[in-house]
Amino acid sequence: TKGVSFYGEMPQSFLNLARGSFLGIPSLVIFMFIIVIFAHIFINRTVPGRHMEATGGNRLAARLSGINTDLYKILGMTFSSLGAALTGILLTARLGSANPEGASGFLMDGFATALLGMTVLTVGKPSPIGTFVGALLIGILNNGMTLLGSPYYVQDITKGVIIILAVTITSFQAKRLEGG
Repeated sequence: TKGVSFYGEMPQSFLNLARGSFLGIPSLVIFMFIIVIFAHIFINRTVPGRHMEATGGNRLAARLSGINTDLYKILGMTFSSLGAALTGILLTARLGSANPEGASGFLMDGFATALLGMTVLTVGKPSPIGTFVGALLIGILNNGMTLLGSPYYVQDITKGVIIILAVTITSFQAKRLEGG
C-alpha cells in the first residue's frame, strides 16, 4: 500500500478470522490459546526449544556448550517475524482495514504484558503461560479503566507504573533467590 491505509471490502471469511467464534469462544482467544500451548510445549519439551532458551539466556554459555547459537538466533527472529505477520493479519481482519500504524497503540500493552508475565508465574524468566496471564491482567485493566472513563494518557501512565513495579519485583525476587 506504500504506507497508505486501506479501507475497502474484505471477504467475510477473512473478517471471520478475528471476528468469528466457535462454541461461543471468540476466534482470537482460540488463536491465542493454541499459540500459547504450542510455544510452551516447544520451549519446555523440545531440544530446539531448550537450545533457543539457552541462547537467549546466555549466548556465550550456550555457544561453549556446543549449541549453534547463530542458528537459534535466526530461528528466534523467524518465529518473531511469523508472530508479527500473524498479528498483522488478525488485526487487519479485526479492524476490517489495513493501516501501517494500526498497532502502534498496543506497544505499551505488549511491554507491560511481557514484563508482568515474568513476575506472575516465574522469577524473571519469560514463559508463554506467564505472558498469557499478563495479557489477561492487562486486558482486564484496559477494560476496567475504559469503563471508568479514564483518559488514554492515564491508562498509559498506569501501565508504565506496572512496568516499573514488575521490573522492581523481578529484580528483588532474583536477588533473593541468589541469596543477596
